[in-house]
Amino acid sequence: MSHEENTTFDVDFVSPLRVYRRAISIAVAAATALVCAYALLSPTKYEATAVVGPMTKGNSSDGMTRAMGLASLAGISVGGGPNTQNFDRFMYLLTSPELAQRLLSDKTILTTYFPDWDPNQHVWHPHTIFGKIRMSVLGPRAAPDPYQFAEFLGQNISIRAIPSPDQTKIVNSIYSVQFRDKSRDSAQMMLRAVIGGSNEMLRQQAATTARKQSAYLENQLETVRTQEYRDTLIKLYSEQQQTLMLTNSNAPYAGEIISGDVMPSKRVPRGTVKLAFISASLMFSMAYFAAIIAFNLKRGKNSRLAAKSKNEDRRTVAENPVS
Repeated sequence: MSHEENTTFDVDFVSPLRVYRRAISIAVAAATALVCAYALLSPTKYEATAVVGPMTKGNSSDGMTRAMGLASLAGISVGGGPNTQNFDRFMYLLTSPELAQRLLSDKTILTTYFPDWDPNQHVWHPHTIFGKIRMSVLGPRAAPDPYQFAEFLGQNISIRAIPSPDQTKIVNSIYSVQFRDKSRDSAQMMLRAVIGGSNEMLRQQAATTARKQSAYLENQLETVRTQEYRDTLIKLYSEQQQTLMLTNSNAPYAGEIISGDVMPSKRVPRGTVKLAFISASLMFSMAYFAAIIAFNLKRGKNSRLAAKSKNEDRRTVAENPVS
């Protein structure tokens, strides 16, 4: 009776590199060439930058100074510290659908990013042959969507906390905000629009709330006769009037550009060499792994065939002994 031998072997990591070196080289070269071509042919990007921080109530701008003076004459105390609560809301709004909805009401922004959209008639008018064919086949597109535009803002806006000069800690509430776009002018325009729009939204919300609360407090003052209660109402009313005066100034409301204005846009490096190195490394790893699997599977198959042939030879010899 014959017993088939178990064929076991260790995985070979060196031979696949030698056997499949040509296929691996072709795969790495092709991937690197494709990535380099994509990087070189992709549109040039420009990045506008602004350093922003919380708006202080003691800001020295003309509008704020006049508001502070009026508040002082009215006997209202105005602090000089940063308004971090409003600044947190300001930072949220930079990439929010609420801000995107406001920006889409600006015809300059609409014509820049949606040149085929007619904001007056609220219809698409494709200017290219491809756009016209697409519209005839797929039908009219939906109007520019604030949620999709908010995604666009999130993809092109980067926010980075500013470290201290000695790089040991992060400076509280000071951030560098960058916006990337295909042209220098549009990058600067959008960054100004994003920062200004966030400020204006908070300014309008604060003014609306202050007017409602002032009207309520005025009604209460007409009916209340207790002096202690009236003093409390007058203090609350004064705070709402302070808010209204501050919202009427021409200064930023929640977040101000510490650098004075949006800095000129700079060209973003393509990073072709870095992308080529990464793509070559990834493709080499995948091709080498595939070569190891293919080589050892083939090797195992050949080993099993050899073992089977050897067993058949032994069986033949056992059945037909030499006389």
